[in-house]
Parts: sequence; C-alpha cells; structure tokens
Amino acid sequence: MKFAKALGCAFLIVIGVSSCAGVLFWSYRSLDTDITPVIEELFAAIADGKFGDTYDTHTTSELRGVVSREKYEELGQAIQTRLGSLRSKTLRGFRMHTNNATTTANVTYEATFERGKGAIRANLRKDGDRWLLLAFNVDSPEFQKDFATKRCPHCDAAHTESAKFCPECGKPLAADAEPAESADAQPADTETPAASPTEDGGAETQTESESPDGSESSSSSTDDGSEA
Repeated sequence: MKFAKALGCAFLIVIGVSSCAGVLFWSYRSLDTDITPVIEELFAAIADGKFGDTYDTHTTSELRGVVSREKYEELGQAIQTRLGSLRSKTLRGFRMHTNNATTTANVTYEATFERGKGAIRANLRKDGDRWLLLAFNVDSPEFQKDFATKRCPHCDAAHTESAKFCPECGKPLAADAEPAESADAQPADTETPAASPTEDGGAETQTESESPDGSESSSSSTDDGSEA
C-alpha cells in the first residue's frame, strides 16, 4: 500500500515536471516562431539602409516617446557600419510575462555578423497578432574599436580615421596619397618682404637687418637689381 502511494506521488511529480517542461517548450517555440521573424525583418531593413522605416511599423509608442527617429536611424547605421550584415543567430534566452492581458517578452540571441560576433537583446510587447519593440540593443566587442567615420575616395567604403589604406580596395587613402599642405611649412616669425612701386614704374623691396654693433640698417633694391 505504501509502495503504491509512493509510486502514485512519483507519478504525479513526473506529470508535473513534464507539464512544466511542456509549457516551457511551447513558450520557446511560440517565441521562436513569432518573434524571430520580427528580428529578421529589423536586420533586413538595416542591411538595406531602411531601418528608419521600421520606426513607425515595428516600435511601440513608449519607445518612440524616448527615442527620436534620428537616434533610431543612427543605431541602424552604427550596426551596419561596425558589424555588417547578420549571418546567423541562435535564441539563447527568453522570458515571457503576462499581466492584465498584456504580454511582454525579453529575448536574447547569440549572433554572428559579417565582421564579428555579438548579442542581440530585445524587449517586445504583443499588440494583437504582432510583436512591437519596447527596447532594442546590439552588443559587440566591435563597438569598442576605432569607429569607421571616413569614406574611401576611391570606392566609398567606410574606414577608420587612423587607417592608411582602404580595407575594401586596398588603395592609399587621401592623407597618404596626397600630403596635405602645412601652415607650418614656413617659420611663423618669417615675413615675406613687401614690394612697393617705384617712381619709374618698377618695384622695390624694403628689408631691415641688425648690424653686429646692435644698430639697424636698411636697404632697398629695385627690380633692375640696383640698390638704393
């Protein structure tokens, strides 16, 4: 009898654990099926340079209330410039919460991009049959590197300010191909003598020099080589 009760309790525990596992698996499948396509749409828009278009279609009013369209577009540009296109992703963490008929979800993906690895984190709310962004973040070591703020004059590829050669076409960048003119090419305390017209229509240059005994002397020369 005791064995039967113990077996019955064990059976109930197994059923309970199995039910919890079933709920977790259903939640995982639901999130992966419903939310993953939303994330893919966002990164497709980033790759196409149309991330700003998702500001009205993929975000909640709460997000738009704290993040301007301009800042939102800058996020997409930074992701594309630093990381490039999204190659693959794997759902690594999720949490779903329902309160007063409002369902929210937090998801984390491990991602591989064109230029490195990173983590994608999103907080979404279900609105009808759609999931809309409450928050969106991409984290990667690539964001800690020198930012590619310049454009190659040969192929228009992005490059860092300190780069000497284009990472795309390999050609020397403008700073190396054509040395910039320097304002310090001539000593700062050197002045070019001013020329003034003479009575016969020529020009003379006035110069002043200090003699060894400390006195000053002056001379002038005309354009015919004579001195006065």
